[in-house]
Amino acid sequence: MLGNALKVSHNSHVEGQKQTTFYFPKGQWCNVFNMYAFKESCFEGGVNKTFGSDVYQFDVHLREGYIVPIQNASRYNVNTTADLQNNPVDLHIHPSCNSEHICTANGTLWNDDGEVLNYAGSHNRYWFNFSMNATDPAKPSPIVLLVNPTNKTLADN
Repeated sequence: MLGNALKVSHNSHVEGQKQTTFYFPKGQWCNVFNMYAFKESCFEGGVNKTFGSDVYQFDVHLREGYIVPIQNASRYNVNTTADLQNNPVDLHIHPSCNSEHICTANGTLWNDDGEVLNYAGSHNRYWFNFSMNATDPAKPSPIVLLVNPTNKTLADN
């Protein structure tokens, strides 16, 4: 587990083992890198799941009720954290729905700009709260938002 929201399933220590079984806590889980194939990549937790376990195989799952920012540095010419500032961040949202058809998710983004050394307080920290009314809360679909950086300041508006 990486915090409460993410679970990484990877087993590289058993040579020749083609599959490994992993336990998933309660809640609905969706594969972060295969969220568009919702029916195949999401399941209810409280169970053991078996995945491939070759050294190059891994799965990352997002628990319902959370928002996780992901930035793929390999898509861009990036050498430092400051270089990442001009590239978009994907927000992967997997809402949790209640009986009133209200679906919510929460998350935090800590943005290391590569320049500010004093990270105390709320500098470069963003909180996300997501809420929506669902027509069918039994089948929430994952949502991915793309956040593009801007170079505008409040004075530019």
